Amino acid sequence: MLRALRVETQRIASDVALLGCTVLVVLLGASMFFAIPVSSAGAPLPVRELALAALAPVSVGNVAVICGIYGAFRYTSELDRGIVAQQTVQSRRLPILLSRAVFVLSFGCLMGLLGVVVSWATICISIGPVALPANMIGWAAFSGALTSFWGLSLGVLIGRHLVSLFAVPLSLAFTIPLSQWNEGLASLTPLGTQLAAVDGSSWLSPGGALWLALCWVVAFGSAALVVGLRRDL
Repeated sequence: MLRALRVETQRIASDVALLGCTVLVVLLGASMFFAIPVSSAGAPLPVRELALAALAPVSVGNVAVICGIYGAFRYTSELDRGIVAQQTVQSRRLPILLSRAVFVLSFGCLMGLLGVVVSWATICISIGPVALPANMIGWAAFSGALTSFWGLSLGVLIGRHLVSLFAVPLSLAFTIPLSQWNEGLASLTPLGTQLAAVDGSSWLSPGGALWLALCWVVAFGSAALVVGLRRDL
């Protein structure tokens, strides 16, 4: 396990997927500027706080999709290039999968934090200073970690790079059109549970949304572990 973790650590500097997804997270956070009406500039503090609360689910949802793509890319790109097969010569599959999960969860958490901070800074620049609630920071980090692990799990289950890059974001983003048809049903989806935890207007309590989100990830993560250990490379 330690050898697998050292290998993953050494490859951070050349992780193109991490760099690309980080840039996308920053750009999406900065794009909050266009979601704020010009007339809101200099609004009273309660209005600014409401604006931040209203845009929080949008920010978390955007970053979650990017984190999911990163999680899938982190495994499937190397699977297609034969890197995973080469690593199995020197190490068992379980440490290889676990080491990737550790780094995917860690960087997903950091990207979630980065996304909410950039969004908050953009809102402050646009309409004036407003405090960033601690629970929003926590949920953003939690969502980034969960969706990156979700992407990794689906990537392992699918086992095809290009297919995963389409399937993973669709498995998260379909929550948005579904919410236009049935908001209650959308709250039960992998991304919907996380947005429900951020958006207090959902019928799901934050605690219930948390447990349901964990159930999604644990179920697919367990299936991915079984498939990843048994599939021919």
